[in-house]
Amino acid sequence: MSRWRREPTAHGTWYRGALHIWGWDGADVADLAWLYRGFGGGPGSGGRASQRPVWEFSPAAFGELSRVWITLDPDHPRWAPCVRLQPAAAVTWLLPPPDEQHLSDSLRWVIRAAELAHQLVVAHRVVPIVHPVSALDGSSGAGSPQAVARWAAVPDAQCRELIHHLDQAMPAVLHGAGEPPVVHPAPAPDRADHGPTTTAEIIDQFVDHLVREQLHARRWKPQLGRSREARLAAARATFTALARPNPVITGRTHELVDAIGDLQQRLQRHLRSVSGQRVLAPRLRLIPPDEPTEPWVVMLELVDVDDAGRWCTAEEVWARHPAALALVGGGDHSDDRDIDRDIDRDIDRDIDRDGGAGEQLLTAAAACADAIEQLAPWGRADRPCEVQLDLGAVDEFLDHAPAVLAEMGIDLVGPELLMASAPRVRGQAVPAPADDRRARFGAEALIDWSVSVDHTALSPTELDRLIAAGSTLLHT
Repeated sequence: MSRWRREPTAHGTWYRGALHIWGWDGADVADLAWLYRGFGGGPGSGGRASQRPVWEFSPAAFGELSRVWITLDPDHPRWAPCVRLQPAAAVTWLLPPPDEQHLSDSLRWVIRAAELAHQLVVAHRVVPIVHPVSALDGSSGAGSPQAVARWAAVPDAQCRELIHHLDQAMPAVLHGAGEPPVVHPAPAPDRADHGPTTTAEIIDQFVDHLVREQLHARRWKPQLGRSREARLAAARATFTALARPNPVITGRTHELVDAIGDLQQRLQRHLRSVSGQRVLAPRLRLIPPDEPTEPWVVMLELVDVDDAGRWCTAEEVWARHPAALALVGGGDHSDDRDIDRDIDRDIDRDIDRDGGAGEQLLTAAAACADAIEQLAPWGRADRPCEVQLDLGAVDEFLDHAPAVLAEMGIDLVGPELLMASAPRVRGQAVPAPADDRRARFGAEALIDWSVSVDHTALSPTELDRLIAAGSTLLHT
């Protein structure tokens, strides 16, 4: 072997939530000693410091020595000695970056991602999220790990475009590691995943560790008192986990486990809301009959959490009614002719996707069918919409359903919550534009008519729904 082998170049591979720094000289991986002497331009550099970037410190000063199974060449996979850097340590080592002229593509890419993550943290564009226990090791029950608390980035439109470009430019070396052909102990619960594969996930890892490190260094603690109420205890456990190195949340009682699950859903809705996505939730409506002998109706609906006036029925969702398309996709689809077909297809996919409107309705209907006897038919329905109840079943439903639904976090809109309000018809007159044509009907003003209830204008979608139901708004 020639003593004048090419100087190894540092590469970065992301594996199991950490950046692994290793070297490659064009023929083989660099040895362990290179991880100490192969960075910087100090003594021992062999006079070739100008051919490589000058780092202030070796990555070994910020991480732990390890090895990674490199699978870039499927026919010749190999072990590579490396330094394993947690995301926060990787940012500390990478920023500010050295002269990038001799950097490998993988490290140059990681520097761009780390800079973007750092900017998101400085701009406070981060929110807390909670991953369920299924993301850990499958354990459940009181006393076992229930969830992990993480910080997630909330990029704006410009940042999302940058992330998209980074994702397209990700070098193959970044995801060039795999499982070695040996049996290893099972990973720790908070490392059950095998590392992110997309740019957004890598940036989220950077953001989580950066925020967590800052809070831990400041010894920040949530000021939520010492109450043992499950709701406050869940918030205290979650935000404590967000400010310490260990992100695992453990529930010691069944009440705390349920409260952690509820907090997880609320934080997920908050993330969708601040990300500019519409947050929808299932809701039930109890409709009294017009005649005493007719049945009552329990209707399944979907409602905008931030605007209870925007809703649609489950039947409208399954039928892709314009009201459902407007609710899921945003905008007003009250006129079929105005629907852009491409947007319509996107909304249709959004309804059917995992966690979409369709799955939300099916999940809520199945839970209601299991917990409430009167709603059992929904458990056998492919597309649940409504259940008709006679007077005796309504009495039983009202005895226990409201409390059960409240525990499930599902609102019930009943007659006692409805207030009769007289509709008002308003007209706003504005001067007509000037027109010098003589052969036309003259108009001195243009009048814009609108219908409102409690000083809130009704949307065209609401008016269409009322007209279809045979409601009368105007009396003469």
